[in-house]
Formats: sequence, C-alpha cells, structure tokens
Amino acid sequence: MEIIVEVIGELLFGFLEYINDHENVSKWIRYPILILCVLFIVGVLLGLIILGILLFKKDILAGIFVIAIALLLIFILLANCVKNK
Repeated sequence: MEIIVEVIGELLFGFLEYINDHENVSKWIRYPILILCVLFIVGVLLGLIILGILLFKKDILAGIFVIAIALLLIFILLANCVKNK
C-alpha cells in the first residue's frame, strides 16, 4: 500500500513540477491545476487539524500528536515555499 501511495505521489508532484517549470503549457491549463492542488493540500491540512481537535476531546495525547503533525507539515510546506523563491 505504501508503494502505491508513493508512486501516485511521485507522479502527481512530478507532473505538477513539470507544469510549473515549463512555460509552453498554457496558462488556462496550468493555473487551474495548481489551484486545485493547493486547495487539496490545504484541505488535507485542515482535515488533520479538525481530526486533532476531535481526538483531543476523547484522547488528549492523540489529539496533540495529530495537531503537532499538521503544524509540522504546515511549517515544512512554508519553509519549502520560502526556500524556493
């Protein structure tokens, strides 16, 4: 299962990197795809935070752990964006 997720992730991010780097891809194709991917990533991060809040009510340690993972992913994403500029 891990291999399948890794292959799909590599294909998706490789495709996004290709679209972002090459100017020969039309803006009408490039921008909506990038916006959809950003919305997907933001949705996953918000889902993790909501899951952490819901888990916090039942099990404090699990809730803190999930929220910490979400915040770590946000930090890594922002650090990667700042580094690439």
